[in-house]
Amino acid sequence: MLHSVSEVSLVIDIASFSFSFRKMADPLKVVLVGSSAVGKTSFFTMFETKTFPGFHLSSSLGISIGNVEVDVGQVVTVSMWDTAGQERFNSVNSSYYQNAVGAILMFDLSREETFGDITKHMTQIYKVVDPSEIELVLVGNKKDIKDGRQVSCEDAEELSAQYGNIPYFEITTQHYGEVSKVVSNLVSRIARRPCRPRSTSTVNLQEQPANLKRCCLEG
Repeated sequence: MLHSVSEVSLVIDIASFSFSFRKMADPLKVVLVGSSAVGKTSFFTMFETKTFPGFHLSSSLGISIGNVEVDVGQVVTVSMWDTAGQERFNSVNSSYYQNAVGAILMFDLSREETFGDITKHMTQIYKVVDPSEIELVLVGNKKDIKDGRQVSCEDAEELSAQYGNIPYFEITTQHYGEVSKVVSNLVSRIARRPCRPRSTSTVNLQEQPANLKRCCLEG
């Protein structure tokens, strides 16, 4: 279900809710998913360091992992994973998605093809993770680009409805507050789920990969 911006603030101020959170001793694995150059690494950097990189980020093969504590009524550790450019070579493997409990699906509002790729990324996720075991959020990045927008809010809302009315945000990764709202929304929903067993998986970089209309959320 999509929320208004005011409702999102309630999710962040989670103490106002009456439900009980699960006890989470292990980091929550959240993966950044999207086509190359949509802003995933900038999102990752802002989340981890609260700083937007003032230079062009060059992608390198590998996986970046950052652990950050997030307060959603209790302090939980979010382990955020970034592909670090592997999607350029179609080399993101199934281990990247394994044991993920959350995914941030990101596209570039000024590049329609990256929006079209979201369905492909969803197919890759669902090959590895049961849809009932993962929370999703859809993010349109680069809302600050006023000219040249190629993806409408309505089109993004329709896509979010196809996947169970997952929350949709329009943001710019240059602002920590907007990044934080996306993460807080996702983590609060993950926290309400039953406990998951500790992950013992490792990442094998050699393995090959296996109508509700409302206003857009803004960060």
